[in-house]
Amino acid sequence: MKELELLRHYLNNPGKVFSILILGERGTGKTRWVKEIAKEKLHKEVVVVNCASFSDDTMAESELFGYKKGSFTGALADSDGLFKEAANRILFFDEVHNLSVRVQEKLMTALQTEGSGPNKGKFCIRRFGDSKTSYVELRPVFASNLKLSELKKRILPDLYDRISQLVLEIPSIHESGLVVYDEFRKVWLEMQFQMCKDVPKLEKFIDWLNRISLEGNYRTLQTIAINWHQGRLMFGKELEEKVFERVKSQFEKYHSSNAVVPQGTKYNFRKGVSKKDMEKEYKIAMLRWAFSEDGFGPKQIDVQKGLSTSTRVKNPDAH
Repeated sequence: MKELELLRHYLNNPGKVFSILILGERGTGKTRWVKEIAKEKLHKEVVVVNCASFSDDTMAESELFGYKKGSFTGALADSDGLFKEAANRILFFDEVHNLSVRVQEKLMTALQTEGSGPNKGKFCIRRFGDSKTSYVELRPVFASNLKLSELKKRILPDLYDRISQLVLEIPSIHESGLVVYDEFRKVWLEMQFQMCKDVPKLEKFIDWLNRISLEGNYRTLQTIAINWHQGRLMFGKELEEKVFERVKSQFEKYHSSNAVVPQGTKYNFRKGVSKKDMEKEYKIAMLRWAFSEDGFGPKQIDVQKGLSTSTRVKNPDAH
């Protein structure tokens, strides 16, 4: 995969420090790839920042930049923070779009490197509750599962400029052209199941894997592998057909978000019908469902306004 080769090259680049932004759907392995490449090329561990884990701005600042003893309740001793912990390593910001505006502003300051002197190329940080600035050298890497247009709405423009000096997009399993079953085999072997360890080879299963939507990518494959192994423990390895039916049932019940509208149905886009008319047809159909046994039953709804009223509409088609 070309993007991973580029990531390997730049993570191992000993030149001037710059930021890398990795984009990709959830489950494409952004964190995993960074960790594996760092271990393989740099022989170092990655310091991971889970940007969704901070309960408030104070916690985020103190975790990232450290804090002075007594700077807030519970600060019983000095702490260096994740920037210092990642010195001469990679500091990986997972799902950076979850950072608040205030923390983003602090991060912008930290990502400014010195242009000259003994600290040239190093990032400047200040511990929470401290008046002194310290310097650290590291490789900042950022990741997000949002589309670029959505990410730019969540990230301050100046911060986006700083974190996107190099942008790499990790494709989904389907976009990458990888053989889905081959990737499933890798996932299965990585799971290191005890008992029933043989990789599933049922032809129906392989065909099904190629047709389903892998919205969670490798996470979805892990879920399928776990359900298959569970099915084997329940029914035995000899009843693979039964195991497969259970896997499909579990996937459709808990993990599939596909809502397929059959081709040719009246709510598909079609020539000769305006958008306004299609919206009206859809609303009427929804109201009919609402009055049905499968919907909300005899709820009082005004078809025109979509509001509750004291008058029940007997014939939605009249509107």
